[in-house]
Amino acid sequence: MLKKVIFALLIPFLGFCIYLAIPNYLLPDNAVISWVKNAGPPSYSTPPSSEPAVLGEVEDPCPEDILNWRQRQKLEGVWIRESKVCKPDNPHEVAAFVRGTNKVSHGTLMQSGLAPDAVVKGKDLDGDGDPDEIHIRLEVMELNGRSPDDNEPITTFDIAPGLQPGFWVFAPKTFGMSTENLETMKAKSVLRVPSPVIRVEQGDTVKITLENTHYLPHTIHLHGVDHPFVDENGEGN
Repeated sequence: MLKKVIFALLIPFLGFCIYLAIPNYLLPDNAVISWVKNAGPPSYSTPPSSEPAVLGEVEDPCPEDILNWRQRQKLEGVWIRESKVCKPDNPHEVAAFVRGTNKVSHGTLMQSGLAPDAVVKGKDLDGDGDPDEIHIRLEVMELNGRSPDDNEPITTFDIAPGLQPGFWVFAPKTFGMSTENLETMKAKSVLRVPSPVIRVEQGDTVKITLENTHYLPHTIHLHGVDHPFVDENGEGN
């Protein structure tokens, strides 16, 4: 009796093993459908609804223009065009660069953040109304640097949101803090990458002095210069 029971159970089991060993493409369609219904994966069921994402505070892409730097305006006799970029140049800096830091009012100089001797302009040599003797003083400034007193970068400048690689730049000589104010580590507008461009006219006599107050030695050299120049030792091209 026991042998009959074992044999009765063994026959379906062996048949099932043989059935599994046969590739599906060799089986008739009705057999495949029956197999999927009885032993295949469960039928499709709708997944649970997703929970709505909780958005944090969304920042404006551009800072508010509370100082009216974007509008067209006239400072120190210099007309400054409207600028609709996200972070426009400080118009007081523009006026001081054009006129010379030695030839603008104290109020404009203070608003620019430039040192009184940052861009000193002298005589008009060709009589066109613009000074042709220009003395520019530069400093070495570190952006996104490190300090033993803080784990966060010091004097920060983002090249893209959240990207703050370290830079050393030549910047116009300034006074006061290198940050916007006491409550932030963001660099003030004149400290950026790339630094403000030096623009002069053909025939100008330009003197550039690098005042290195950085803790490392730095030198300055001019790339791609195809006009005569000399350094303080009388050497040049």
